[in-house]
Formats: sequence, structure tokens, C-alpha cells
Amino acid sequence: MKRPIKRLQNPNSTEDRTRPANPTRLRSSLTLIAAMTMLAVLSTGGPGCSGGMKAIDRQAQAIIAEHAALLSKETGEAAANTTATGTDRDDDQTAVRYASGNAPGRVYESSPMTINPDAAEIQFESRSDDETEWGQLALDFEESVRIDEDGMARLSLEQVLALAVARAPEYITAKEELLLASLSLLSQRHRFGPRFYNEISTTFNGDLEDGDFDAALRMSDQFRITRQLETGGQIGLTALVQATEQLRSSVGADGTQSAQVVLSADFPLLRGAGNVARESLLSAERQMVYATRTFERFRRRFLFDVATDYYDLVRAAAQITRAEEVLLSRRELQRETEEMYKAGRRPQFETSEAEQRVLSSENSLASQRDRYRLQLEQFRVRLGLPPDTPVSIDQTDVFDLPVPQLDPLDGARKGLLYRLDLQTTRDRLDDTRRAVELAENDLLPDLDIGLSATLPTDPNKQRSGLDFDFDQTDFSGSISLDMPLDRKIERIGLRQAQISYERSLRNLRQEEDNVALSIRSVVRDIQLAELSVKLQAKSIEITERRIEGLVIRKERGSISTRQFIDAQDELNTAQQQLEDGRRNLRVAILRYLLETGQFRVEASGRFMLPQGLSPIKHETPGSTPSDAGAAADDEGTDQEEPLPGP
Repeated sequence: MKRPIKRLQNPNSTEDRTRPANPTRLRSSLTLIAAMTMLAVLSTGGPGCSGGMKAIDRQAQAIIAEHAALLSKETGEAAANTTATGTDRDDDQTAVRYASGNAPGRVYESSPMTINPDAAEIQFESRSDDETEWGQLALDFEESVRIDEDGMARLSLEQVLALAVARAPEYITAKEELLLASLSLLSQRHRFGPRFYNEISTTFNGDLEDGDFDAALRMSDQFRITRQLETGGQIGLTALVQATEQLRSSVGADGTQSAQVVLSADFPLLRGAGNVARESLLSAERQMVYATRTFERFRRRFLFDVATDYYDLVRAAAQITRAEEVLLSRRELQRETEEMYKAGRRPQFETSEAEQRVLSSENSLASQRDRYRLQLEQFRVRLGLPPDTPVSIDQTDVFDLPVPQLDPLDGARKGLLYRLDLQTTRDRLDDTRRAVELAENDLLPDLDIGLSATLPTDPNKQRSGLDFDFDQTDFSGSISLDMPLDRKIERIGLRQAQISYERSLRNLRQEEDNVALSIRSVVRDIQLAELSVKLQAKSIEITERRIEGLVIRKERGSISTRQFIDAQDELNTAQQQLEDGRRNLRVAILRYLLETGQFRVEASGRFMLPQGLSPIKHETPGSTPSDAGAAADDEGTDQEEPLPGP
């Protein structure tokens, strides 16, 4: 079908006329466009123009200096206006409201106030010793700390880890961060998928002319499907239906109805084309991987910290049990010394010395009980248990791990390979390298291609329905070029991306060195703790034999009370150091697994130990001290099974 010649309407004329193309005018227009393009290129310079980068660096330094001076100035003024002087409470209350985030309009301030007065502007009043008031600490540990045995939960390490995974606020917050990352990825995936829109609009027009009122009601329904392409650009399909009804005050005319389908596509060729277009989706996908690694790394470290707190409580409970035994022993020694003094076999000062040692033991026991109670309350808060939940640590069944073969080089190699946080750091370096490429792409000119095809209904029908006329199909295409005359912001972004890449590279090298250093450090900790356990066990054996000999000499009266007490103190110190060494060895082995990336925990909070690393059951004599809120009868108590291996 031969198409009619399209006619151009001259806005200054009432006639339509065909305007043929002028070749001379067309060549002049192309020459002018080429000249403007060359001028734009020469004026902007290349993307990596060193002069532009130096100017950006100078301006950035000027901004830093300006804000540093502004900070120094404004903090002094703020301090002068907001420091409590006793005479201007309104300014002080304003500063307090601002610092607490309750000041109105604070979130919209471009220069928020900083309260950081100089030392000369801070008022400090010292108080003499005569004015000091000392409170009296009067706590009855026998009554205030003891918890009813029937309602007590005795927790093993496995039960503690399960509670931490189920209830700990830190753990729940970390899971929420992972959920937020997944929601962000879901949003980006939807952005690059097909998206549907439907818009219905109604317009009413009225016209009063020569006493005759004309009215028209126009309705349209536009349905669109669009999809953003990962290589850049967008394609869309639009279906538009329009209907117009003429409304008159007397005689009415028939309305009209038409429809059309439009298929459009826009593609960038330079700026925004290629992998740059899917950066948001790619970033969300990678961020989800990072978030998963971060959560798993957090979970392992968190459960390691919980296990460390558990071992600290086991050690503290054992020390209290030992302190109770020492107190009973010294009370018995005091009684024996008083009887021997009455019999004339001991001087009076030895009875005073024995009494003083009893008082010292009572004070030490009270302090240890108080510290244990505080540790237990903090542990309960960390597990997310209610404040009134009675808990105690089961120290009668504690598992130990055998010492692994220690090779610092092999451990460092495994750490550099297995550590999830280190893998994320390496991948983030790739992100910064990609950011540099994105910033370079932003400096390119915009060269876009647009294509569209419109299929209308039969224009000869007043109500055409969906009777499309393929002979009336209209095709159009366009090419647009936007020269980069102003790319200063983009050059600033390129400079920022380059700095971020260099920083990420240094951070990776430093983090790798820190990982290797931490593994070597924990290897030395294991060796030191293992040596301490062996030495203290030997020291306890020697001291016990020595005390056996001193007991006989004490009964004969050939040694003083002080000598016997000193020997008992040495035994107590060795026992405490042995318990410290056991705790340090347990924690160091777990930390070695954590630092080398071999620490594995099930979703339920249960350890999954590497092959060849099976737990060893270690029974601690005695039970958790009752005075510290952990009394329980050993008879009828379910003993927890040792932690199984893989």
C-alpha cells in the first residue's frame, strides 16, 4: 500500500503544503552538529584528565579544612551555651534534649550541633575526704543468693548453646540482618522481572457557547508490561483503549472508541550499557552471599563467646567450692589453735593469727560469691532469659578436647583458606574494583537508541472495538547523543572509587596478616595452657605430700600455725591455677578451631567437631556452690551426656 505524503502544518499559516527536503540546508546542519561535538570534546578533556582530578583533590582538602575549623569553633560556642553553670538551666536542658535526639528538627539539620567543650570550659569540683560518705555493704549471702532448688535449671554446655541460639537478643538481631539482606535481594530481582501496570482515567470537559452547552466524557484504560534488561535499557508493551461520549443538553451525537498496541524498546550503547546496567542486582546478589557468611561467622564467634562465659562460670563455681573448703579448714585450725593455747602449747599471737586468717577467708568467699552472682546474672541476660529465671551451671560434667597437632604454618594456611570473613574481604575488593569501572562508565557520553511500533485500530470506524488495522502500523526509531559537557560529579565519584579500591587492598593485606598472627598467638596459648596444667598438677601433688608431713609436725607442736597456713595457701593457689589452666586450655582449643575456620556448630547450637577430635569427659568434684545460687542435690539429678563428636 502506497503511503500518502505527510504534510507539515505551518503555525503561521492556515494552509497545508508539502515541504521538500533541502540538501544544502541538511549538509549545513550536519556540519554545525559536528563542530559542536568537537568543541564539546575539546572543552571536557578525557575521562582521566589529571588536571580535573587535582582540582577535585584540592576542593576536597578545602572542605575538610573548612569543617575542621567549623567544628573547633562551633563546639566551643556550643559548650559555652550548653554547659551546666547553675545559672542557665534552659541552655543545659536544650543540650540534653539535643544529645538524646529529642530536639525538634534535628534530623533535618545540615550541620548538627556537636557538644565537645574544651578542658578549660568544663567545670569540675573536687570533694575532700571529710565529705566522703561510705555506704555499708551488708549482704547476707546465705539468704539473698540461695535459690529454691526445686525451680532451678542446671544447664550443661549443650543446653546453654541451644538457649543462646533460641533466645539470645544478639543472635536474633543477627538473623534479622540476614532477613533484611534477603528482602533487598528479593526487591532487586523483582525490579529486573516483568512488571505490570494498569491505569484507568476519566476526564469530563464542558463548553458553553451561544447558550448551547456541550459536554464530553473521555475514558481511557492503559495496560503496560515493562521489563528492565540486565544488559541495559528497557522493553515495554502498552495496550491503550480510549472512549469518548459526547453529552449535549438537547440532541446528542454518537461517541467514539479506539485502541492501540505499542511495543517500545530503549537501549543504551555507551553510558549505562553492559554489566553496568545490572549493578544493583549484582550487588544485591553478592551482598546476600556476604550476609550469609557474616551471619555464620557471627554465629560461630557468638557461640564461642557463650562457651567461654560458661567455662568462666565453671571456674568461678569451682573456686567458690574451694574457698568454702578453705574456710572450713581454717575454722577447724582456729579451734585447734585455741585448744592448744589453753593447754599452754601455743602462744596467744598464733590464735589471733588464726582468727585473722578466718576473717580473711570469709571476706574472700563473700567477694567470690558476689562476683559469681553478677556473672550469672549477666550470663542470663545474654541468653535472653527472664530476670526471675533461676539458673545454675552444671559443673559436674564438663567436656574437654584433646590438644590438636599444632603447626602454625598449617594453621595459618587453613585460616586463610577457610575463614568466611576473609573470603568476604577478598570479594569486597572485587566490588571496589568493579566500582572503579562503573565510575569510568559514568564519564562516557549518553548514546541511546529508541525503537517503537504502534498498531492502531481501524481509523475509519467510529467504534472500532479491537479491530486492528495492520496496514496502519507505524514504526519509529531514534538515536540520541548527549555529550559529557558536565561530568564533574562523575569525576569526583571516580576519584572516590579509586581511593576505596586502594583502601580495600590495604585492608585485605592487613586482615590476612592479622589472621596469621592470631593463629600463631592461639597456638602459643594452647602450649602455655597445657604446660600450666601439667606444672600445677605436679605442684599440687608436691604440696599435698608436704602438708601431710606438716600435719604430723603440727600435732607435735614443732611448727607454727603460720607455717601450716602458708602451706595451705600454696595448695589453694596451685589448685586455683590448675583450674585457670584447664579453663584456658579449653577456651584456647575452641579458639584455635574458630581462628582457623574449623569451628562448626549445628543449627541447634551443638558442636560438630572435626574428625579425630573427640571430647574427653572431665568430672569436676563437688557441685555448684549453693550460696551462689546454684545449690542442687547430686542424687536424682539427671547427668548430661558428654558432647558427642562428629
